[in-house]
This record gives sequence, C-alpha cells and structure tokens, in this order.
Amino acid sequence: MQALTEDQQHEMRQQGELRLVDPQTRQEYIAVKVEIYDRLKHLIYDSSKWTDDELEAIAARTFDELDNPEMVL
Repeated sequence: MQALTEDQQHEMRQQGELRLVDPQTRQEYIAVKVEIYDRLKHLIYDSSKWTDDELEAIAARTFDELDNPEMVL
C-alpha cells in the first residue's frame, strides 16, 4: 500500500479527495476515503438476484439480436 506524501495528506484533508494521474498512460484517478468508497460502491453495485421480468427482458433482447445480426455490436 502506498503512503501519502505530506502534500497529498493536506489535499485529502482539505478536499476530501485526491486527484492522481498515471504519467505513462495519462489515466486519471480519484482517491477518496474508504468510507466514501464503500458508500459509493454500495450505491452502484446491486448484488440482488435478478427478477423474472429482468431475465425475460434480457432473453428477449438476446433473441432479437440473434435474429437481427446488425444489432450486435
């Protein structure tokens, strides 16, 4: 695990987040407190089982795509 520099610690305390960039890929990242990440993860990820209606909708879309190859990406 990486330790924050003093400047990064200051930014985290002031902003509640830390913006980072990978210098090789130029990919940007945001570091946030674990508590915030866990709340966001919970809001975004739905681990509940799919309903019958959801499964039927996926099956119908799949069959439509098989019948119409132009729809497949």
